[in-house]
Amino acid sequence: MYNGELLGDEVQMNANEENGTKTPQNAFLNDEMEGITLTDNSIPHQMIDLPENLSDLPDFQKENRNVLRVILSPGEQMIAIKDSMLSYIGSLKFKHKGKTMKKVLAMALTPDAHVPLMTVTNYSETEHAAIFFSRGRHVIPMTLNGSIIVNSNSLLCFDPVIDYEIKMMKSVKTIVRSGLFQLFLNGQGRVALVAPTIPITMRVKPDRPVRVDVNCAVAWSASLDFTFKFNFTKKDFIGLGSGEQIQLEFSGDGFVMVAATAKAPVLGGSTRG
Repeated sequence: MYNGELLGDEVQMNANEENGTKTPQNAFLNDEMEGITLTDNSIPHQMIDLPENLSDLPDFQKENRNVLRVILSPGEQMIAIKDSMLSYIGSLKFKHKGKTMKKVLAMALTPDAHVPLMTVTNYSETEHAAIFFSRGRHVIPMTLNGSIIVNSNSLLCFDPVIDYEIKMMKSVKTIVRSGLFQLFLNGQGRVALVAPTIPITMRVKPDRPVRVDVNCAVAWSASLDFTFKFNFTKKDFIGLGSGEQIQLEFSGDGFVMVAATAKAPVLGGSTRG
């Protein structure tokens, strides 16, 4: 269970359980549906039958652990990572940033080119719309009341009323393979993140800094300071190191959310896959 109390006023988690909160209209089918028989009952299949009036549904909720359902009222918008849309019901338009060649060339030298975003708009004047987002990882919905920094690999979507800026970790751009770009989010609104595994959130205090694997940081308080710590040994250069050579040390007052990104070490084999 994600507890908003740990995160203070900046972020309020609203994911109540790993698999999300199901609406009464949803059912898991392991037998037959419309003449189709599922042959592998070990894989639960979720049949979604939304009500006629979509406005009756919660507007920002996990459908399951990897899928977020968003209800957009007439004219409402949502900003999301490009290609994160699974399906939708209603009248939606998708506008991808940098569509013209001029914009593509202009963005090529900026961090925006590496964090592709799209704006989703419900252009109906009378009807609500439902859209399902996913990046194939655990969804972490929250309400933002302040400022956080999000690893670009961990972003799913957010309200357009939230101000954002894409930044780059220039100091390690030639060392770290992923997570070079972060989004600074500021304001009040809904945000959804993703993580490859169920995350944990660490409290950072002025007298107790927290260190994390640089590849495992999902998001953190914008008020925190961070520095890179390097822990290289001779063994690292011959493939026998621990895998935690590059770390981020967070200091100040806030939180940092982390999630595992690699398989557990295999005895007698490689340390990370």
